[in-house]
Amino acid sequence: MEALGARDAGLLGLEQGDLVLLLECVSYDASGQAIEYVKSFNRGDTGGYTYTY
Repeated sequence: MEALGARDAGLLGLEQGDLVLLLECVSYDASGQAIEYVKSFNRGDTGGYTYTY
């Protein structure tokens, strides 16, 4: 969980300081070099997740 700053709260239609689910992901290529970083803020009241490993 992470408290939102003003910019991200505005983008999500929430108030600054509201808590959201934070997902972070780093993707690597075949040689182990990081090629992508994603930081995603998710409202808990508008969806859900299912993880399968």
